[in-house]
Amino acid sequence: MTPTAKPHSSKTPVRLYLVAALSVAGMILSGVLTHQYYQIREGTAGFRTFCNFGQTMNCDAVAASSYAELFAGLPLSSFAAGWYLALLVVTLMAIPRDWRREGIRGAFALTAVATLLSIVYFFIMASVIKTFCLFCLILDGINLAALGLLLSLRPESPKRAPLEWAKWKTVIWVTLGSLVVALVMLKQLEGRPVDRTTVMQTADSVLSGTPVSIAVSDDQPVLGAKNAPVTIVEFSDFQCPYCRVGAVMVNTVLNRFPGQVRVVLKNYPLDMACNPALTRAMHTAACESAKTTYCAGKQGKFAEVYESLFEHQATLRPGRPVELAKEAGLNADQLAACMDHPDTGVAIAKDIQDGNSVGVNSTPTFFLNGYRVEGVYPLPVWVEVIERLLRQPRTGSR
Repeated sequence: MTPTAKPHSSKTPVRLYLVAALSVAGMILSGVLTHQYYQIREGTAGFRTFCNFGQTMNCDAVAASSYAELFAGLPLSSFAAGWYLALLVVTLMAIPRDWRREGIRGAFALTAVATLLSIVYFFIMASVIKTFCLFCLILDGINLAALGLLLSLRPESPKRAPLEWAKWKTVIWVTLGSLVVALVMLKQLEGRPVDRTTVMQTADSVLSGTPVSIAVSDDQPVLGAKNAPVTIVEFSDFQCPYCRVGAVMVNTVLNRFPGQVRVVLKNYPLDMACNPALTRAMHTAACESAKTTYCAGKQGKFAEVYESLFEHQATLRPGRPVELAKEAGLNADQLAACMDHPDTGVAIAKDIQDGNSVGVNSTPTFFLNGYRVEGVYPLPVWVEVIERLLRQPRTGSR
């Protein structure tokens, strides 16, 4: 004989409303993470988003990793938003007394699955990506809090009260429908998608060229692991708008391939003050910017100044690069001495000469293990090219 469950009270537990509130918070945070995911992959997020607090807590690195994508270019956060929407609907369905038992059990099942995935992803961040996403951790907390609230409502086991399959079919359809709605709506945050055929054809075109050797000295400014198997040599101008986009995209690549890619900056300022190839005035603060980053490297602050100059590109004018360098913490006296030292001009001239020797005539121009990339490609193309390079013997720049 099947045990009879006690009927639920007609009074709606306040805890159900708390679970509903948590699910709304989860949807909002998941939407924010989805927006960040698409921005990072399109190179429009900047060097550091509001959720990047350094090496240990870096949402950018997590969003740039392959683990942020579930399949077909769809971010895990979009599925999470759909899951929270389903949790909200099912929780609200539990308010009427005749739906109370199955609503609580359905909400508990959804939250249990979400909590299990939170645990798995936490260990991925800790052991594989080796950095944490603050918003992801907040979502983990939401899952645990919702699970605790639902456990306190004592969802009845199927042994005590058999599942009402007609209602569970509704729960399943609500979940599937919520996932579809969230995926469709959040997909609108994506810019123009790049189809796989275009990615493959572009990668084929890049790697069909002949790699060139570009000398990289030990004191050259480097971002990423110095002994990484893939070297990206970046010829750039700090006042070139596309160079800023390219620098941000390269930053995403570094987050996507930690320890496997290094970026070497070579200055190619479009400024008559130091570039003899220029026949007309273009970027009047480009040479000063190049010297400033070189001197920043001498004080161990290359990355900070490099990012600051690109982030404040719209305000660059003669004198402004030095101001930004001082704001980044450079010693003013050492900076002034370095800017005036002949070796600084020689270093910039050497970069320009290197660019001319390999045919650089526009910025940005990149060389991936010697393979030429002109302009800024979408992230999927960078990923495809780098993954292929990682599978072949190391060649090109040293």
